[in-house]
Amino acid sequence: HRQQQQQRQQQQQQATRHSSSTLGPGEVHVWWLRSSEVPDEQLAQCSRLLPPADLQYAQEASDAVVRQQRVLAKAFLRCTLAQYLPDTQPQQLQFERGPHGKPHLLPESAGAAAADVAAQLQFNLSHTEALLGCAVSLGLPVGLDVELRQRSAAAGGDFMRLARRRFSADEVAQLEALGDPASRAALFMALWTLKESVVKAKGSGISAPPGLKGFSIRFSTHEEGGKEQLLQAFNQQQQQQQLLDHIEVAHHVLDPCQ
Repeated sequence: HRQQQQQRQQQQQQATRHSSSTLGPGEVHVWWLRSSEVPDEQLAQCSRLLPPADLQYAQEASDAVVRQQRVLAKAFLRCTLAQYLPDTQPQQLQFERGPHGKPHLLPESAGAAAADVAAQLQFNLSHTEALLGCAVSLGLPVGLDVELRQRSAAAGGDFMRLARRRFSADEVAQLEALGDPASRAALFMALWTLKESVVKAKGSGISAPPGLKGFSIRFSTHEEGGKEQLLQAFNQQQQQQQLLDHIEVAHHVLDPCQ
């Protein structure tokens, strides 16, 4: 009897540890994890949190680093969401995908005490080789995109070709109006991450019509040289809130076949 009581206490403590976070109305929590800061012994434990389908997906990658990234990303998502769900362990969560691949949590996979929260929990995961991010909200669609800053630099001038294929005419014009290559590359990365975050929140993806061309993002500033200053701050990872305060979004109606 004493042993059973100790087991129940341990289970309650584990449930408490995994439901230590709460979300208020209109709040969005963003969790970050640097893969380099995860000890090898914890990486080994991540596989134990994943179902066979996730492990198979990870093993399909030919590169060992990519396999590790996939396992870590899936485990990170589960551990993050479990913090909001009482009486729920990360490994018991189940997901289903929407028409364009965005995953959604199955509420019935969470503990009984977490049913109401699980039904409203919204999330989005993004990661690079070095950094993982997970955005979580209650009832609010969220999108998050993480990119390497070196992406546009490594692509040279090719990012303009990608911009002309994916961005709206107004956004391409914004890029072409910038003579400084560094400012142009910074604007491209700012636009790309913001636009991909929008379509990820919608669950439509960048390929589903109208894709990234269905809306435009513009950084409004009335000061001379203001946009260049904002982009310089963005490129140097400084005053990024100032950049966000100047975002304007305009939606377009486009022919999906155009």
